[in-house]
Amino acid sequence: MNSFFAFGIGTPEFIVIGIVGLLLYGRRLPEVGRSFGRTFFEFKRGLNDLRREFDDAGNLTRSTVQESRDHYRRHEEEVIKEAQAFSAGVFGGDEDPARDDEKPDGEGPETKKGDETSPSS
Repeated sequence: MNSFFAFGIGTPEFIVIGIVGLLLYGRRLPEVGRSFGRTFFEFKRGLNDLRREFDDAGNLTRSTVQESRDHYRRHEEEVIKEAQAFSAGVFGGDEDPARDDEKPDGEGPETKKGDETSPSS
């Protein structure tokens, strides 16, 4: 079944509809055609405007997400640098406080005998 439109309208039905339209609108057919053309053109323009709005919104969303990622990465790098600076200030340079326990006797944190407080207090 060869159909041009929805609902199973084929070539014979299309010809009948055309003949009925010609009989009903005879003299006004050019005017009806122009009206149909304008309506179709306006509809198509509206669809294009809607499509453009969706594309613009998608582009805006993508750029906003990218800006957020960039901001997060910059902030993350700043936090890491601040944490490293804080760590260096608190623990005295590049020394790792977890390794103090692994040092042989006499090389660990200095404490006086009988003094149970840490060296920083």
